[in-house]
Amino acid sequence: TVGVTVMVDSFRASVSNWLSASLRADIYVSAPALHTGQPGVALAPAVLGRLRHIAGVDALSTGRRISIEAGGHRVALFALGLEHTLQPRYPLKAGDPEYVWPAFLAGEGVLVSEPLAWHQRLGIGEHISIHTDSGNRDFRVLGIYYDYGSQSGEVLMHRPLYERHFADRSVSGAGLYLAADTDLRQTIESVRQATAGIQNLNVVSNRELREISLAIFDRTFTITGVLRLLVIVVAFIGILSAFMALQLERSRELGVLRATGFTPAQVAGMVTAQTGFMGLVAGLLAIPTGLALAALLIEVINRRAFGWSMTTVIPADALLEAVLLATAAALLAGIYPG
Repeated sequence: TVGVTVMVDSFRASVSNWLSASLRADIYVSAPALHTGQPGVALAPAVLGRLRHIAGVDALSTGRRISIEAGGHRVALFALGLEHTLQPRYPLKAGDPEYVWPAFLAGEGVLVSEPLAWHQRLGIGEHISIHTDSGNRDFRVLGIYYDYGSQSGEVLMHRPLYERHFADRSVSGAGLYLAADTDLRQTIESVRQATAGIQNLNVVSNRELREISLAIFDRTFTITGVLRLLVIVVAFIGILSAFMALQLERSRELGVLRATGFTPAQVAGMVTAQTGFMGLVAGLLAIPTGLALAALLIEVINRRAFGWSMTTVIPADALLEAVLLATAAALLAGIYPG
């Protein structure tokens, strides 16, 4: 339970930090997909025209997500379009931001997500082969960025470079950057009114998008929470029954103690203290063992399966819970024999 709790909390904290670093626009506009796996429905050109003229919108970014073949595997490609006043701010795992982003904006190469770099063994300065509309082309890898949205990986490409190699001018979504002192709710309502009758759109704020994403994460790990509770119950009963059996087997020894002058209260206190101490030791031993298991899950299992790296977060309440549960089970185990 300690190992799984540390792993899940570390994963959630990493995803939360990644969302905070990646989602920079104030409002995000996209067309609803027909199903979850669909790369992205294009926005109507009239929608983009309306978005640029909404009061309070200071700048606008665009994105186009498609499925491509890169390095012999199907992965996602995200074409990022930025107005001249905006700068990309993806959290980098590898690469110097002072070099990576100017080179990215100049169209000198692409960035790849951490899972893609892991699965295809890509490093900075190497080349990735992408099947474009004009055939296979090699693109230099400028940097590697954190990404928890795709297991297979993603390629990040600047929009002008994308349009040179793909005959696609569509946009899957847009990010609106608001001027200072602009009312967020009123702007969202203005976006809906301006695009009404043109296309059905999803219009969400930065905060709402983060909350939705973390809610999806929590739903995904609900079964893990249920299994964790079951494991806690099994462990609790295991400690209770094992320690109770150990003390019941000592009935002859306890009888000798009674014969030599121990009172019933003294025997009960000794038995309870012994089982309580053993439970405390069991709980304390669970901490390093659980942390070792968490390190295995984070650094080996998850990395090999998904290519994700995480920031290890050790919740103090999970460690305290392990010690308290083990001690409580052991103390209960000593009551009846005592």
